[in-house]
Amino acid sequence: MRKKFFSVPSLSSVDWRDANQIECGFHRPFLRAVPDRNWLVGSSLLKFIGLIAALVLAYAQPTIAEESSVGLVIETIAEIHASTESGARYVPAANLHIGDEIFYTLRARNATDHDLQNVVIIKAVPRNARYVAETAAGPAASTSFSVDGGKSFASPDALVVMEPGETTRIATTADYTHIRWQLRYSLVAGATALLRFRGVFE
Repeated sequence: MRKKFFSVPSLSSVDWRDANQIECGFHRPFLRAVPDRNWLVGSSLLKFIGLIAALVLAYAQPTIAEESSVGLVIETIAEIHASTESGARYVPAANLHIGDEIFYTLRARNATDHDLQNVVIIKAVPRNARYVAETAAGPAASTSFSVDGGKSFASPDALVVMEPGETTRIATTADYTHIRWQLRYSLVAGATALLRFRGVFE
């Protein structure tokens, strides 16, 4: 009986325009290189689909560190204080130099039709930036910080970092990974709370 063989198309022969595009932080050729289904048969096809689904779910799930109160729409604005022809003013932080101080503003809007109680907003300290001490503020809000990727929060004087050899030290602002604001009062429907902090570009 004549054997049948299935050829696997090379990456260069795949029409990327026809492939599904899944943006999860991978290099595009890995996820967009979906060859003709004819070469995937039986259990191999199911295993392939299962692998892709598992990867998408793993990277699409929000982490604890990024979770804020449900119903909020949060916009982050990054600016620097610059001198212009019309005088000193805040401009978008597009071109940064080492040592520049960045002014961050979070606009947390209640997008629901009802008041939100016990509102919590969590923001990761931006990459390549070091938090500036005592700059996190918000309207009637208490602030706390994390040094473990957002798993736990505490006041600055209670934050410790584990060193090699199971020794600990008091955390510095360079160790901060996340900031948490907890509003003391409810946020009414449609209202926006402005939260601020500063960072130094490194």
